[in-house]
Amino acid sequence: MLKQVAMCLLSAQDPDSSLWLWLGAAAVLAAAGFYCWHRRRRAGPAKPPASDPPPPRGGFEVQAEPSLRAGRAAQPSLRLRFRGQVKLDRSLDLVLVVGIRDVTGGIPRPVFGTSAGQRDPDTGEFRMKHQLGLLAPPGRDYAGWTPLGVVDLASLQAPFAGHRQLQIFCAGISEPLADVLDPTQNLYHECWANATVEVYLPTPGYTQLRQARCVGAGLVVGASLAVARAEGWGTDDAVARIRSWMVWHARAQEAHFPEEADELRRSMDGALELALRLTSPGGTMIAQLVALGQPELQQAMFRLCLAMGRRHGGMSPARMVELARQLEIPPEAWVRLHEQSQEPEDLEALALEFGLEPGWAPAQVKAHLRKEFAACNARSLLAGTGAERAELQARMAVIAKLTRRFG
Repeated sequence: MLKQVAMCLLSAQDPDSSLWLWLGAAAVLAAAGFYCWHRRRRAGPAKPPASDPPPPRGGFEVQAEPSLRAGRAAQPSLRLRFRGQVKLDRSLDLVLVVGIRDVTGGIPRPVFGTSAGQRDPDTGEFRMKHQLGLLAPPGRDYAGWTPLGVVDLASLQAPFAGHRQLQIFCAGISEPLADVLDPTQNLYHECWANATVEVYLPTPGYTQLRQARCVGAGLVVGASLAVARAEGWGTDDAVARIRSWMVWHARAQEAHFPEEADELRRSMDGALELALRLTSPGGTMIAQLVALGQPELQQAMFRLCLAMGRRHGGMSPARMVELARQLEIPPEAWVRLHEQSQEPEDLEALALEFGLEPGWAPAQVKAHLRKEFAACNARSLLAGTGAERAELQARMAVIAKLTRRFG
């Protein structure tokens, strides 16, 4: 438009019309200037280009960045670093201690470490240390980002696997208290900071595994009863053997996971009650058990089915191979399990009768059974009747079987 006004001014011949054209051009220029000024005022001052902001004055920061750790096979990891001021009013041998919480869903939960050098020896929670050394007052200013360490994501165990939101805590703690104070709590620390990062964790979570153990035990109960019915072994006899296994398994799990004992018992009791009321296909439950990824429970079901079949002449080789295939048990494993289940007695029930605890190590089992055998042997030498001596010899034979099975 300004170009058109200028052409009109140059082509004008009449002085009066030329004056009016000059006045119009001035008005147009004034309006354009006012419009530009008004737009700049509404937009505000120009923003500076984005850059890495400096740490707050007197502050301390920690940062966690997902990365790939170099090596034979690149591993997803977290690269940790820190910066800022560490203020001290006395000389201290200072250690930066790192802890992690899972804050997915807004509820903080502990994160455990599976690497020997990155876990608390008492609680198993993730811990990593970085030595700052002896610092004198007034402290030290780490102006630039300083490497803190690298954490392999595969070594972290949160409640669940998959995409998780983790909060990283870094606390400056005096060396004598580095194994005592919790870095996730801002208490009695010389410096403290936290940062949140989203990652993908491949390791199955501890809540996830607890649910799998409880649900899997229930599936063992239901699927074993379905196999017994299909083989015609009799429901009452099968239920008695299954209940004996339930008691033994619950006590064994309670020795390792006491916090989930009640949940485990409820799962198995509910599964047995449901299996007695309804007839469910065993193949479906076996497939669900395999999908949980609990090989110990898969082998426990195979052993339980062999024990139930032993009272009824044993399981046919073809059916045994088929069951092992469904449970995805390797041939060498199911052959070994078959050799261990040759006794018709309910060894789990007899083990409890002889005072064995499911959580005992083989050496402890052998020591306990050795005392029981010695006591029975001494009593048999002093037995007054042949019937009493025969009963004690039968007990010693059972002790020998228990030693082979659990020792």
